[in-house]
Amino acid sequence: MLKNKVKRLLVKQCLDFVRRLSSALGTEAPPHPTDQDILIHKASELVQETPLLRTRSTTMSDTLATVKVELRSCRDALERVLTDRDKLKRQAADHILEIDRLRQEKETLEIQQRAAERELQELRDKLTALNRSLGSATGNIAAQEATISTLRDNR
Repeated sequence: MLKNKVKRLLVKQCLDFVRRLSSALGTEAPPHPTDQDILIHKASELVQETPLLRTRSTTMSDTLATVKVELRSCRDALERVLTDRDKLKRQAADHILEIDRLRQEKETLEIQQRAAERELQELRDKLTALNRSLGSATGNIAAQEATISTLRDNR
């Protein structure tokens, strides 16, 4: 009787192990304890699939490492581009300030040029008036000299 109890206990433990193994393998427990070929076949498939999954995992890890290196490179390039952009922005701001300064200087010089042109025109007008006055005075002097000369001759 003790042997039967031990035997039943062992069978029960075996059936419990088969149920847990089939659950872990994702299959249904065989209806009879002797139909364990299904579990063995499933375990064999999983064992054969393991190296493929390891290879795939290694490939994915290598790809991930490559992508990380490329990402780091892109990040460095982006940082350089942002630094260059900031430098160009500062240069552009400096150029804009210089353009504004030159524009103001140009406007000041144009105002000075117009003032000088007006002054030059006024001086031309005065010169023309003086030339007329000089011509008139020269004519008067010539007339007076002629008169003086006539008066001297008459004496």
